[in-house]
Amino acid sequence: MQRNAFIYLLVKTLKSYTVLEVLLLDEIKDFGFDKNAQKHKFIYKNFAGIEESHLFVVHFTLAEENELPEVFAKCEKWYCDYLDWEDKNIITDEHSKLN
Repeated sequence: MQRNAFIYLLVKTLKSYTVLEVLLLDEIKDFGFDKNAQKHKFIYKNFAGIEESHLFVVHFTLAEENELPEVFAKCEKWYCDYLDWEDKNIITDEHSKLN
């Protein structure tokens, strides 16, 4: 299950009003983001067992710097759950076409 080389998604968390951009790093070399922008790198292991490197980039937040690790952890969990759901839909769709 190969994803697009560039995934763009903005996630707004209600408590901190944080706007994140999510990028799939596997095929992208240079982003051109502000070097001072807060970033969080993480790995998602898909249903095929392939590890995909992702990056959150903060575009706006009202959270204090010490609160961002919690924001990143919650967003990472939500996003990985979302990718699991998407993968399940792809598998179900492909399976139904085979029948």
